[in-house]
Amino acid sequence: LPGGLSIIAPPELNIPVDDPELPSTGRRLAYARYLTNGNHPLVARVLVNRIWMHHFGSALV
Repeated sequence: LPGGLSIIAPPELNIPVDDPELPSTGRRLAYARYLTNGNHPLVARVLVNRIWMHHFGSALV
């Protein structure tokens, strides 16, 4: 139909995940380790909030 909506498929991208030729500084991994480290101040708060939400249905924060 003229003027109707049509679905456009996105192009297929074949990007290898573990390509040794792609440069990496390791910043993303370092940031992920920092966020999930037990010394990060938000880890305990987020865990308690998730457990509370699981048991009582609504989060504290």
